[in-house]
Amino acid sequence: MSAIAASFGNGNVRLTIAGIFTLEGSSSAAADLDRIWLISRQEQHGLDEWLEVHHAGGKRALKQLGRELADLQVFENKKAYIAQLRRFFEVGENAFTLLNRAAGLKQLNSIDELFRELVLDDRSAFQRAAEVASEFDDLAAIHQELEIARRQRESLLPVEKGWQSRGEYRQQQKVQLDLIAMLPVCYALRAHQLWGERVTYLDRQIELCAQRIEALATEVASRETEEQFLRDLYLQSGGSSIELLEAQIVMQRNHRESLQRHAQDYVRLTKTIGLDGTLTLEVFVANHSQAGQLKLQGEAALAEQEGKAFSLGANVAASEKAVSDLETSLAQVQARPGSNIPASYQQFRSELAAHLDLGEDALPFVAELVEVQPNRRNGAAPSSVRLAGTACV
Repeated sequence: MSAIAASFGNGNVRLTIAGIFTLEGSSSAAADLDRIWLISRQEQHGLDEWLEVHHAGGKRALKQLGRELADLQVFENKKAYIAQLRRFFEVGENAFTLLNRAAGLKQLNSIDELFRELVLDDRSAFQRAAEVASEFDDLAAIHQELEIARRQRESLLPVEKGWQSRGEYRQQQKVQLDLIAMLPVCYALRAHQLWGERVTYLDRQIELCAQRIEALATEVASRETEEQFLRDLYLQSGGSSIELLEAQIVMQRNHRESLQRHAQDYVRLTKTIGLDGTLTLEVFVANHSQAGQLKLQGEAALAEQEGKAFSLGANVAASEKAVSDLETSLAQVQARPGSNIPASYQQFRSELAAHLDLGEDALPFVAELVEVQPNRRNGAAPSSVRLAGTACV
């Protein structure tokens, strides 16, 4: 971004002009340069404030500021900007062109002097201008008043436009307020219309349903009369006997299905026990006799097997008790690895030592004092050798 500004003043009127030039992105082409020009008659705002506005919102923010402030004009077109400057300084179309050319030929010490000499003052016409001014003082005063009136009019033009916009907005506001005021009434009228149509529709449906109910009730009564007549006719034609026969048929059918299930079970059972499964009376009687004999034989075999099972159970219980005793003795021996004396004698020595208030080591057994031969220490002792444990007190 680059910016330049210049200020002019004659003691009464102060004018500030400025140009802001920006490039977006990395391009530096002249075609991508964005230009905006400003003309201001305010003293409290300058280039710094305009740059802050541009930084905050860009060109749109500057244009918005120009619409809000009457003494600030923002231009995107350079022609309009130059035309406004010419109107302000009251110079011809070539004045700024000559100024640009002269600025390149002369040493630029004072822009005020250069601008006054080359643009505003025509020294060759000073004398004639004095004569004209002296002759037309009244005309100049009138012209000045007209200029003041024109400037006042120009300054009031935005106010006039704003006042017209305000009137239009007030009129639109009045219309909207009237619509808002009428909205509840319109809504109520429309709701009343819709509910009325709904009530009419429901009344019509109720009427149709009532007619349908009446027609169905008449049809039901007619059907019931016809049903009673046909039932009487059926009973008169022997219908009660038919119903009884139908009940018996159902009962016999159920009985037949039960017999079929029993017959299937009978055939399956005869195959299991090795009998003839033919469904005849003679075979059934023979099977019945054989089944009785098989039953007696089975009961005897069952009793025999139960006796054997009882005997085996007793043996198993005795074996389990012996195993338990051996496991207990083994645990006791493992608890006293330094002695081969049976556990009962060990228990006796413990009780005797406790009674005599002595240690168990003070009551050794004779068998514990016998030295075992080295070749017998890891093997079993001869079955003929039995060492009786005797406590030494």
